[in-house]
Amino acid sequence: MHPARALARPATALLAVVLAALTLTACGGGPSDTATVVEVVDGDTVDVERDGTEVRVRLLNVDAPESVDPDEPVECLGEDAADVLRELLPVGTEVRLETDVELHDRYDRLLAGVFTGDLLVNAEIARRGMGHAVVVEPNEKFYPPVHEAEQAARAAGAGLHDAEVDCTLPGQVAALEDDTENTVVASAGLATGVGLEEVDRHRTRLATAATTGGALLALLDGDRTSGPTSRYDEDVLVDLRERTARQHERVTAAQVTTDALRATEEQRIEAERVAAEEEARRVAEEAARQADEARRAEEAREADAARQAARAASAASAPASGGSGGSAASGGSGGSGGGSVFYQNCDAVRAAGAAPLLVGQPGYARKLDRDGDGVACE
Repeated sequence: MHPARALARPATALLAVVLAALTLTACGGGPSDTATVVEVVDGDTVDVERDGTEVRVRLLNVDAPESVDPDEPVECLGEDAADVLRELLPVGTEVRLETDVELHDRYDRLLAGVFTGDLLVNAEIARRGMGHAVVVEPNEKFYPPVHEAEQAARAAGAGLHDAEVDCTLPGQVAALEDDTENTVVASAGLATGVGLEEVDRHRTRLATAATTGGALLALLDGDRTSGPTSRYDEDVLVDLRERTARQHERVTAAQVTTDALRATEEQRIEAERVAAEEEARRVAEEAARQADEARRAEEAREADAARQAARAASAASAPASGGSGGSAASGGSGGSGGGSVFYQNCDAVRAAGAAPLLVGQPGYARKLDRDGDGVACE
């Protein structure tokens, strides 16, 4: 018994016998009829003409994606399922209808298995991957062949089971696996020094993958009686959820690693900024020191040039020979250019306002010129 079957088995033996008799009657052929296809409505519904009356038939034990409900969006492969049924049941096709226990649904559609020759169209829809085998109790007559056909479609990866079709659940999970592999591997190749912009680019990709994986998990954990998840067996949904959860965990782990790398990059960039500022300060200080040394050297050069110019000027203006006469101090010659002027020491020269004394000037003496550069009492 498929897990979707809603009707509990009666407990009494009498009722069990009655139901068994009904089942045997249905399997033995049950009510049957012939009709002509007027129009295919969607992937599991067709209008036929029977005895001059148009009847809407809902194929039993198969559920195709929605394509015509005005209150619902067109589901994945909904239009494709309708096209497949149109291919199987072109307008004017003679069909045989076989019913089960309950003849009509709440929309007053006739519930039936539809045959063209020996082909059970209900099962063929599932074999093409365009329908899911279902049971709405008490009608289960065609469930076994429809479910067997669905298993064949699953094995072949057809229709709703095609992982290459983006909108199918297998396709969405396969796309998540591919994207996760590429994104996680790429982020794992990041290393210190790659820069915040590159790290953030990978973090954005990881965040997108995490969002996609989270949405798929929510879908697979949600209501399985309607929507995309209602088109698959429970074991298929369990497998898809496990695959999705693995990818979501990989992405989450990669996000943690990438966030840590970003923090490392921030620290590295800050350390480099501080080091650059320190280096700039050191360079500026060194440049200032060198500039100060150059200034001092220039001042010394200018002072030396001034002294040399003074000596040259003094030499040019000095008398050819000494004369006689008095001065603030007297008494003999004290040096090579002393003449009659004599100074005991540099204090006397400065007191007389004669400092500095250049060679050849009155009062100049070698003893006052300690460095012998021709300038005394500098």
